Amino acid sequence: MRGEGEEEPTRAAQIGAGKRPVSETEATADASQGRRRRARQVAELAVDEPTATEPSVKLEDSTADAMMSARRRAYEGKKRTPQQSAIEAHDQAYLHGDVRNIAAEQGTASASHATPSGMPVSRQWVHDKLGKVTDEQLKRMIVEMAEVNKRSWSGETIAAATSGPRGSVQQVMASLSRGELSESERAEFNILEFGDEDDPINPSWHSLQQAGVLDEIRKAKTRVYAEGSKPKIKTTLNHWLRYTATVARVSFLRPRVNDDADAFMTESLLRQGFVADLVRNGCNVDTAEGYASLFNGWHIDTMGYGLVASKSFDDEQYRRTNQGLRRLHLSLIHI
Repeated sequence: MRGEGEEEPTRAAQIGAGKRPVSETEATADASQGRRRRARQVAELAVDEPTATEPSVKLEDSTADAMMSARRRAYEGKKRTPQQSAIEAHDQAYLHGDVRNIAAEQGTASASHATPSGMPVSRQWVHDKLGKVTDEQLKRMIVEMAEVNKRSWSGETIAAATSGPRGSVQQVMASLSRGELSESERAEFNILEFGDEDDPINPSWHSLQQAGVLDEIRKAKTRVYAEGSKPKIKTTLNHWLRYTATVARVSFLRPRVNDDADAFMTESLLRQGFVADLVRNGCNVDTAEGYASLFNGWHIDTMGYGLVASKSFDDEQYRRTNQGLRRLHLSLIHI
């Protein structure tokens, strides 16, 4: 019991040490904070202790696991390239039934003005402007361009999603484009669901694959060109890829023209531009026409049709423009 005029020991010690005395209000606040801190500790201990119905998992362990998972997802997202993301978007759309109805988005729009959102790999390729293409990109771009060529999608096509990846003749065409399949590509092809195996209209692609027929076609496609011509094909592809990627800024695979006048003019000008670009960079007109012809043959082997192919229109402009390039080229030589 303190006498009159005596100070609290703590308060006296604070004054003796030259510190500001703690008021009664501050002391009360400190005591409240201490009580709250102890209550939190008790609650944390209670969470850490397992019950009869709960597993023995500590809160901090769960938090650490969640943080680790978040970091892993962020790291994987950082590692994923734009090209890989585009390929994943393509596979999700075309193999797992989430593909958007391009025809419905466009109405009766020209095939030469296809909705880019339906062509993720093609759109990424155009964006990259690299002038080269990987096998993984090519086989998906074939599928995307083949879908663009459809004027409309049937209800059966839209509803064709199954428990496994959905297949179509576009996937078959893509599988035939680059020679024999690797083991992983063969496995991917074998899990595709092509619908009714007894369909009287559509072939059983799995049966044709198992019988070796599709493999024989793949081998035949690798022998279309003589060994001596393969370097020319490679040079041709390099020229076309560079032109479409860096100059025209468009997919190197081209859509069918059919009877679409706008598409016909677009494809005609694109081919004229290819020859003009080669000549402008020092190539002879005849040689440039040869490159255009070789790429046309490659496009037929890959897509099943050539550039500016139409039964409704004749590409007279292509021939006349090349005639003008010859005269321009000759006049420049004689200057």
